[in-house]
Amino acid sequence: MSYRLKVTGLTDVKNIFAENKKIISQAVNDLSRDLRLTLPSLGVDVDLTSLKKAEEPLVLLQKQIKDAHMAAVNLMAAEFSKALDDAMESSVWSWGTDNRDIVDTGELKKSKKVVVDSDGDIHVFYGADYAAIVHYGGYFHPYGNENAKTFYPGRPWVTALIEGGGPIDQFNFSAIYRILFVTELNKLLG
Repeated sequence: MSYRLKVTGLTDVKNIFAENKKIISQAVNDLSRDLRLTLPSLGVDVDLTSLKKAEEPLVLLQKQIKDAHMAAVNLMAAEFSKALDDAMESSVWSWGTDNRDIVDTGELKKSKKVVVDSDGDIHVFYGADYAAIVHYGGYFHPYGNENAKTFYPGRPWVTALIEGGGPIDQFNFSAIYRILFVTELNKLLG
């Protein structure tokens, strides 16, 4: 990597010092006398085009790192989606005096959408009307009958995967991301 530096005006400064050599010598010998020299303005012209070329690999590396990150996040989102399905299918959720899975008709499970946005954030959506009551629990009126009230226990499979503390293991985002990111980065950097 090279760069070019051009300083202008130094020849004029050199000539002024040469022309005033006697005055400068006398002023140094006779420190009681003021020394006044008018120096021309100096100009500096720096050519950094070579440095721009050196920047190109860094810009490419930055893009490759971002691409590896997004690829890793998308792969992690797919793994998380599978973990959500597995959590729903696990027979660990309290239901009255028994434990069972969450899947009845499969409609809730099929309504799941896992989306990665452009910032790399993962969003989980369940479109089934009853997703919230299955997840958080609560009372409902079966078939709209206001005289009947049924309690649904909460089975927070999403929260358990994200935060832990449930009957299923917490999803280890950082460990999974680390493995996927390094793998994707190695692919891109080849």
